[in-house]
Amino acid sequence: MMDRPGAILGRRYKLEYCLGAGAMARVWCATDLHTQERVAIKRVLETVRDRADTTERFFDEIRVTRTVDHPHVAAGLDHGLDGGPFLVLEWVDGVDAHALVSRNERVSLGAGAVIALDLADALSAVHGHRTGVLHRDIAPGNVLLSRDGRALLSDFGLSRWLACPRAQPAHIVVGKLGYLAPEVLRGRVHGVRADLYGLGATLWELLAGRRLWAHETDPAARARAWLRSPRTPLAEVAPEVPGHLAAVVDRCLAMDPAARPANARALRDALERALTRDRITPCRDELACAVWTATKDLPSPQPARRVRRSRAEYVTVSALAVPKTIRPQAIAAAG
Repeated sequence: MMDRPGAILGRRYKLEYCLGAGAMARVWCATDLHTQERVAIKRVLETVRDRADTTERFFDEIRVTRTVDHPHVAAGLDHGLDGGPFLVLEWVDGVDAHALVSRNERVSLGAGAVIALDLADALSAVHGHRTGVLHRDIAPGNVLLSRDGRALLSDFGLSRWLACPRAQPAHIVVGKLGYLAPEVLRGRVHGVRADLYGLGATLWELLAGRRLWAHETDPAARARAWLRSPRTPLAEVAPEVPGHLAAVVDRCLAMDPAARPANARALRDALERALTRDRITPCRDELACAVWTATKDLPSPQPARRVRRSRAEYVTVSALAVPKTIRPQAIAAAG
């Protein structure tokens, strides 16, 4: 079955227009014909539906998304099979955080506080849900910001159950290089603190109004630099951010996972203390205003687009993509 506007999945969901696509799946705006409400549908691409690894990963994503229930996690509403698996998600009217980062404008402190607290709450629920889930892909593109001033965590395509911890094979690293914790790049066993690193990088960029790491087209060079270089303290590039809040964000970016907050609940507690000391009041109206500003010029409906992230952004790095003359072990020991 070829997906196209007007097609109906599961005798219930009418595809309206494509929101974007990646290497494995396409996301559609759709209408639930039973409720007449708008939903988002994630659908495995026709070209990879016969691949067992792709299908297994997608069903894992369905299981995670349908079982984690939290107001700051994009809700999985339904799923089904119709020429291939599909996942129905709640429709979030707004933008992803990448839309704000790409404008090179920092969010207000009130809006940033809302995003930080909402995502800490979301991760606390995700990590603590039953056996617990590790998201493994925290980045601005997977943080949805709604026009009513909410932040929601989305996209569990790379998630893993915490009950089955294991090291990533040393020759394979999957994710967005700018948001991967050092222990992930080194192929080591990692836990919830790796997700806190991705959250810290996302908050750093939103509060600084710029990318944490300069764009590097060569993923191997970027991976090596990422492991060797200390992170720039937030206060150096955004002196407007008060010291206690900046310090919490910087802690999330510690090279040593033991120096980061112990878990998402500890991070939320640290954020609350910092906001109180810095006299910052979380303000959903400020976040809503930022989202409206970012979306006011967007056409409706948005035209279909294929999302092509650069290899430096979202990659599977084989042996950290280093030349054969450099051993992966040498990179793993760097830093």
